[in-house]
Amino acid sequence: MNLYVEQRNDGRPGDGSHNLPFNGDGDGKLDAILASVRTRSDVVLNIGPGLYPFHGVGFYNGYDQLADGVAIKGCGPTRTKLLLTDAVEQGNGNHFCCGLSNWFDGKGGITVSDLTIDCNARELTKKYPNLGAVGINLFGRDNSIQNVCIEDAAGLRKEIIGTLHEE
Repeated sequence: MNLYVEQRNDGRPGDGSHNLPFNGDGDGKLDAILASVRTRSDVVLNIGPGLYPFHGVGFYNGYDQLADGVAIKGCGPTRTKLLLTDAVEQGNGNHFCCGLSNWFDGKGGITVSDLTIDCNARELTKKYPNLGAVGINLFGRDNSIQNVCIEDAAGLRKEIIGTLHEE
């Protein structure tokens, strides 16, 4: 099922159709759209041109994860940009944010293409000095990342990476 997201200035939420796309204009709106389709593995979410602030998707963030088999498609890395705007505490004063992710035990089959994810580390480290920020973190098999640019990411110290992946 193809669903569409555009930056709209009419204030209407849209229904996700090609003729009346979801309104992704404003912080939190893309998060709500992603949350509404997160359990649907048959979704191709087509995101139009523009800048889309969001909190990110993934178990690291405490936000909703992508379902296995979902596809997220932009209009090209110079036209569609997702901007991370927050991070969650991981303990010991460390914070983490991730643009797009699935469950740790995910089966995969996720496609991300034709967009940029700006991890916004320069701004977020002002609020969270011990920040780890990544664009995409997918588990499982048959995942595909095509024509994607990741900007302004921040590395984690070695011991933090180890704790994030334990279980």
